[in-house]
Amino acid sequence: MSYALLGSLIFTLTLVPVLASYWFTKGIKEVVNRPYEWVKGIYAEELDWCLGPSEDNHACRFLDFRRFPAAGVPYIGGEFMPHLDEGALWVRATMPYTISFEESSKFAPKIRDILMAYPMVTEVGSELGRPDDGTDPTGFFNCEFYVGLRPYKDKAWQQGPIRNKAELTEDLQKKLAAYPGVIFNFTQPAEDAVDEALTGP
Repeated sequence: MSYALLGSLIFTLTLVPVLASYWFTKGIKEVVNRPYEWVKGIYAEELDWCLGPSEDNHACRFLDFRRFPAAGVPYIGGEFMPHLDEGALWVRATMPYTISFEESSKFAPKIRDILMAYPMVTEVGSELGRPDDGTDPTGFFNCEFYVGLRPYKDKAWQQGPIRNKAELTEDLQKKLAAYPGVIFNFTQPAEDAVDEALTGP
């Protein structure tokens, strides 16, 4: 995404001005947008009423543009960039903290078999416990799975009842509910790494 933003910036500052000099040789003439002007006129009348001295518009003053947006703060998302589909799933299984290495090592192959049973899954890799570099201070209760997926144009997505990643995740949640006491979280590989960098493991 960083490369895409940098490339778009370079494109805007270099190629776009050159193309504009060729395309707009006759100059630019601003055209009156009548629908916009109509809406603008209505808005101006309402704004004049709200800012007027009349006693009937106290409620409007209370809900003006300085205070009203505060009511929408709880509904604002934390992501300002568009959500990207990475073409893969990252499944995190959090088992009871007191589980032993022997028991958790038996758990990982069972989940891999469940994931590989889907025709749109190409590969499954698992990571039990903390990584080799020791950057994630977790124990044997944590098991993470990389799930590679086929392209959406592949026939594996068209033949069965599951047609997209959301339906696949929903079906997985139902199957993995057979393991009580284990909390499953579904995300994407790069998205999970970014979330860990922002919030911690």
